[in-house]
Amino acid sequence: DEDAAAARDPGLAALDLEQTQERSSALRSIYARAQERGEVDRNIPYLDAFDYLEGPLIVRSLLFPSSLADLDLAAMADRAITILS
Repeated sequence: DEDAAAARDPGLAALDLEQTQERSSALRSIYARAQERGEVDRNIPYLDAFDYLEGPLIVRSLLFPSSLADLDLAAMADRAITILS
């Protein structure tokens, strides 16, 4: 398990943190551009938007992992845009 390996190896943990921060930075940039274009509400902070998007995926993966295969990501993205705009 990658998380367990990172817990044992400080170098791996630092690399994992760096990669996570890079992904987060890219997502923040995408979200900021969407706000500038008026596609999402400027009053919704990035972390709140991330929670709205990521939350359902985390819940499904923990409680109903088999349902992820049937997930309609396009419909989910459409609903998220509706919520965030």
